[in-house]
Amino acid sequence: GRRVPAAPQLLAAGARPRDADERARLVGLYRWAADDERQRTEFTAAERFLAEAARILRGDPAAVPVHVEVETERHHVLYQLGRLDAADEVYASLSRRARDELQLAQIAAVQVASLTNRHMYGAALELGLGVLARLGLPYPESDSATQVADRLAEVVAWAEGLDRAGAGDRPVLTDPTAVAQAAVMGRLSPAAFFAAPLVSAWLAAQAMRLWEEQGPSTDLMAALGHAPVAFVAVLDEFHAGEVLFTHLLATGAAHGWERAVAYTRFLHAVSSAHWFEPLDACVSTAKRARDGLLHVGDLSQACWSYVPVVVDTFETAPRLDQTLTELAAALALAERTGILPVQRCFSVIRAFCYEARGDTGAAIDPPARGAGEPTVEALAETNTVVGAYLWLFRSISAALRGDQQLLAANSRAAHRRAARLPGIVISLLATVPFGLFLSLRLREEPAGGPAHAALLAELDEVLSWLRRRARHQPANVAHLVGYLEGERAWALGDHAAALAAFDAALSAVQRVPRPWQHALLARRAGELHRERGLEHSGRLHLAEAKQALLDWGADAMAADLDRTYPFLRGQPVGRSATAPAVLTADTIDATAVLRVAQALAARTTMPELHDAIVEQLRAITGATAVHLVLGDETEGWRICRAGAHAAVDSPVDSPVDDTALDEDGATALLPVSAVRYVLRTREPLSVDDATADDRFARDPYLAGKDHLALLVVPVLRAAELRAVLVLENHLTTGAFTTDRLGFVTMLTGQLAVALDNAQIYASLERRIAERTTALRSANAQLELLSTTDALTGIANRRRFDAVLADEWTRSLGTARPVAVVMVDVDHFKQYNDHRGHIAGDACLVEISRLLAAGLRDNDLLCRYGGEEFAAVLPRTDLDAAADVAERMRKAVEEAQLPHVGGAVVTVSIGVASLPASSGGQHGELLAHADKALYEAKHAGRNCVRGPATMGG
Repeated sequence: GRRVPAAPQLLAAGARPRDADERARLVGLYRWAADDERQRTEFTAAERFLAEAARILRGDPAAVPVHVEVETERHHVLYQLGRLDAADEVYASLSRRARDELQLAQIAAVQVASLTNRHMYGAALELGLGVLARLGLPYPESDSATQVADRLAEVVAWAEGLDRAGAGDRPVLTDPTAVAQAAVMGRLSPAAFFAAPLVSAWLAAQAMRLWEEQGPSTDLMAALGHAPVAFVAVLDEFHAGEVLFTHLLATGAAHGWERAVAYTRFLHAVSSAHWFEPLDACVSTAKRARDGLLHVGDLSQACWSYVPVVVDTFETAPRLDQTLTELAAALALAERTGILPVQRCFSVIRAFCYEARGDTGAAIDPPARGAGEPTVEALAETNTVVGAYLWLFRSISAALRGDQQLLAANSRAAHRRAARLPGIVISLLATVPFGLFLSLRLREEPAGGPAHAALLAELDEVLSWLRRRARHQPANVAHLVGYLEGERAWALGDHAAALAAFDAALSAVQRVPRPWQHALLARRAGELHRERGLEHSGRLHLAEAKQALLDWGADAMAADLDRTYPFLRGQPVGRSATAPAVLTADTIDATAVLRVAQALAARTTMPELHDAIVEQLRAITGATAVHLVLGDETEGWRICRAGAHAAVDSPVDSPVDDTALDEDGATALLPVSAVRYVLRTREPLSVDDATADDRFARDPYLAGKDHLALLVVPVLRAAELRAVLVLENHLTTGAFTTDRLGFVTMLTGQLAVALDNAQIYASLERRIAERTTALRSANAQLELLSTTDALTGIANRRRFDAVLADEWTRSLGTARPVAVVMVDVDHFKQYNDHRGHIAGDACLVEISRLLAAGLRDNDLLCRYGGEEFAAVLPRTDLDAAADVAERMRKAVEEAQLPHVGGAVVTVSIGVASLPASSGGQHGELLAHADKALYEAKHAGRNCVRGPATMGG
């Protein structure tokens, strides 16, 4: 703050700039004041300075250019301060005084952002596109959706071909017109994202063109950072966005663009990271973006960056209190910057948290509104983001409370609004209450009716989308797929499948920190079990749901569960006895040690043990991250990354995604130098700030970190080093006191025993799994042999009878007909007599191939006996079955297989189709088909015949 000490004296004396040097110096004084205040995120003094500077400059006619520049800076500061009405007045003046279109573009870019922050997307788009048109870049209003998709596909192809290694090699954008275009495009992209997807795609394409033709810039990074959302919205493409973000961040880092890197990191956190990284890891990514934007003084974007911080914390934090802590800071910044949509979204989440906890009065009152400011309900009708949040959190509340009426009133609206925010994590969250709503409605509609079919199609579409997302990051999605598959099976009456799906989903959700989803899955599993007469297991699941709510801090919701199921009331409502608490010197006692020891002893597999270690030590020591390094001196050391990184169906005998300590990738996971130090010394290590410790300061893991407290503890058993625990805290220095070191050290003995038990259990599980796999393979082979015709390789009569019986039973529920096709090779006895049985067998093999080629994917062909074949055609009426049969007949005839006396081999076919009836049997269907086959032979063979309804 001592760079320009003359600033106060200059103002006090009422100095007036008399030449260019002094005018430039006065502008420099503003920059000094603004920069100084940015470090404290306080702009009041800077804004006062600007007002006084503007007053001085107005007295000098020669100072008009400088006046415009100072007023431009004042406009920007007013925008950052959230004084947007005052910024409008300054902009109105500046828009008349701007020297040229280039200067106007820079001013208009900030005004576009100001309008966006007030939910004035139409005005922002009109202003931004108008300025771009004057800069020679008009938006093609006549573009069709197909043209936009083609243009966006080019951006995807370009993004996937980017080379991260050369990110900093190209010269930056310098052309004045292109710089002005990029400034407007970067600020216009958020408004386009919210209100005009086609414009968003067009901006991405234009940003790519400028980047390629004239070089990168910070504004182009902002415009391209919104492109992944357009990739998802228009092309359902997720991976290209992740590749693009990697290149953008590398480019920004190479050029030292601190603000652009922080903003791009925010865009990555809000639109892409959760599809490829575990959600609890995304919290750190979002906080890093927020901290970076606060550091450079960009309060407006820092406010927006709180969105992924708050939502990801809500999803993963073990206690609602942690979400409320983030919300308090987020709402304060939103109020200060005047960003109305963010204020209203955060107030929705805060109201949910308070209601879940049971707070009353002022705590749950809606935030104060200014004169003429809309209510959150009114704003939700016109603002996609606010509407998505309002209806989503009402839907989640309804699902957790079992309020089907409230769920029906909100879940569909939440899903539709979330779908208009493609790529954002709430598009994932909204599938849960919506899928539950569809399943509940599905149970109410009669099977086979149009409403039932429509609901089932919607539910299947949701499940299909979730399955595709689960392929990228199963830890975030797989348990939701299992849950909704269970709800679907339950709604369709397949209770065995529903029970199995719920069990798998509950096992999966316990591996990841998802408190409210755990509570919902446990409740629905309990209700399913009790409905099926499994009272004991149903009560256990409902008790699990209540405990999950208590552990989360949702005491009011737990009380609601008590009222619905009075048998749960024996468990007191309030903070759970097992809820984690922050450790202090007064709370390290035998009870805490015993609780953690019990949690470790209860885990029998390595992924479960890893989860328990991370969960308990993070909660009790205040660590922001906990790592476990396993191995020995002979086989080497590896960083265990089981837990939240594990796939739902990963083997139990080994963690997934383990990284050897000597691999290049290890330096991105933890401070390797500190681990190696403890491996050498075999003594605990506590460091207040590793970035200031000469032993570890040059560790690659610490690059870019302001500070990092470390606690590294060896795990010994019988003097043998078995593992290393690494605890870190990036929020404060000196986080790990002597008390905390002592507590962790006390647990290492229990951890060593637990590691031994997990390895023994894994060995047993591996042997059991190997034998089970071998047995299943043998059984499958036997089953295949018992249902396959040895000559032709197609299904045999036994398989035909089983499939026909299954399809007949399925038809009882759907009322869809089942068709049977009976095929007989014409004059086959003569063929055998003349050519011999070996040639006859070869002929049957070829005919089976020709018949199978005429069938559809879900049809089954079998050898019925001798020269007879039969096929089952599910969900097929008589006309469709006749078409299939005719294709089969033609295929054999056109093959021109030689028969006797110059003739060719042909087949006769009988067809029948019936819907199943409660009083009928599938034998009736076979009889109709057999009769039709007889008619085909009687009609001269080489033809298809069906019942009389086919017209002969």
